[in-house]
This record gives sequence, C-alpha cells and structure tokens, in this order.
Amino acid sequence: MDTALGYVEREYPISLIIIDYYSWNDPHGGRTPLGDEALPKSCWPDPKLMVEQLQEMGVELMISPYFHSVTSESKNYPEALIRPLEELLH
Repeated sequence: MDTALGYVEREYPISLIIIDYYSWNDPHGGRTPLGDEALPKSCWPDPKLMVEQLQEMGVELMISPYFHSVTSESKNYPEALIRPLEELLH
C-alpha cells in the first residue's frame, strides 16, 4: 500500500501492482510452498480491504500466476497428483 500511495502522491502514473509469488513469504519466518495460494497474515492482514483501497486510487492488483506449479510441500500436492491440470483450472 505504501508503494502505491507513494506513486499516487507523487503523481507518477500507476495502474497495476503485481504481487509476485516470491514476496508471499513471511519475513518473520516460514514460507509459503509453491501451490498453496496463501498470503501470510503478517504481511497481508486484510487483502480484500487492500484491493478496495487500491481500486479507490485507480490501481488494480494482480497476483502472479503460479497455479501451474505445486511443490511436494504444498497442501494441494496430493490432489495435484491425482487430478489433471485442466481439471484443476476449472
């Protein structure tokens, strides 16, 4: 939010912020396995509110699409083993 607000306050053009998967990890420890699609609460306490605030500033949010990759540490790994990718995407 601070980054987007800084751009808007300086009147720099900004219309989209991308949250890359590698920024999902908790800086206080722990990491999000590839395939879990979970933002750590310590960094992202209220994602819905953040999206609403960004939209009020005219900024959209995109989360990097890593849905095609699931590591064995992911809670979704067992399901990914038995279901075809096409089925998981629908």
